[in-house]
Amino acid sequence: MRIEQLELFLQVIESGSFAAAARIQHMSQPAVSMSVAALETEFGTKLLVRTPGQRRQIEATEAGMILMDYAKKALVDYHNAYTAVMQAGRTLKPVVLMTSYGPGACVTPQLVKYFKDHYAGIPLQVTPINGNSIYQSLLGGGCSVAISATAPPEGVYSEPFFRDPLVLICPSVYKIRSPLTLPEVRELPLIIRNKNSGAYQMFLDALSGQNMSISDFSVSMEVFGNSDILQAVSAGMGVGFVTMSSLSTEQSGAKYRMIPIKKFKVERCIRISRAEDHPLTDSERLFWQCALGMEWRGVFSGFNTVPDAKRLPAKGTE
Repeated sequence: MRIEQLELFLQVIESGSFAAAARIQHMSQPAVSMSVAALETEFGTKLLVRTPGQRRQIEATEAGMILMDYAKKALVDYHNAYTAVMQAGRTLKPVVLMTSYGPGACVTPQLVKYFKDHYAGIPLQVTPINGNSIYQSLLGGGCSVAISATAPPEGVYSEPFFRDPLVLICPSVYKIRSPLTLPEVRELPLIIRNKNSGAYQMFLDALSGQNMSISDFSVSMEVFGNSDILQAVSAGMGVGFVTMSSLSTEQSGAKYRMIPIKKFKVERCIRISRAEDHPLTDSERLFWQCALGMEWRGVFSGFNTVPDAKRLPAKGTE
């Protein structure tokens, strides 16, 4: 049994499929299947429930659940041991991270917290920055790693690590049937992000694909961020589009509910980036691998955060 096998086993369970785990690890699906099969041969029992021909999320068997608990503990011990050995007799360089404001409000804090909890000996510096400036800072040496949903320019190596759908929320007091069509949304007072935000541009791009524009809607208010839309909607001032990640970190007792929209899907893809001419240090490589992994995503368990390369938008959003 190898550490890599345990990591793959956990990622198959947490991502729900061999294909998703393979994408995260940049491996072929047969290679992931063979790794799990080798574990099952070693233990002499089935660890996962497979349902051929059906789009059902893969689940662990009773034996698989037992192994899952021990595997998580083993990986924590491995991470601690690896960090301790790396620190022996030398000072580790810090990970200098910049994050754009959108991901920096919901996604990056969860990743950073997990990394600090599991790699306490590795220094990590985090600075929020406007998404339009983040790659300029990265290429200029202002940071070593960047997190943003803005499409990267030339000279930047980037990998998608988090998909974040845009969803419509309405006040709980509204008597609205579900789901709605986009023309029906036009009849409701709409709260939008400010026109300089990437989320606003992403919404416009999605509307253009439906041969519609923002002028077709009854815009009642323009606000700065997701949290402002959440507050305004909770106060009953209209409906609004927010990222799914912003809902996942909200406390219970919210005064709004999510309304699906027929044939209208929008999502941003958050990327982790470095300058192409900047080789990752040991510390940065650990952070990068942590971001691509599944373990830190627990708070977002209500939806699939694993990027699908076939569905990445042409344009990003701040």
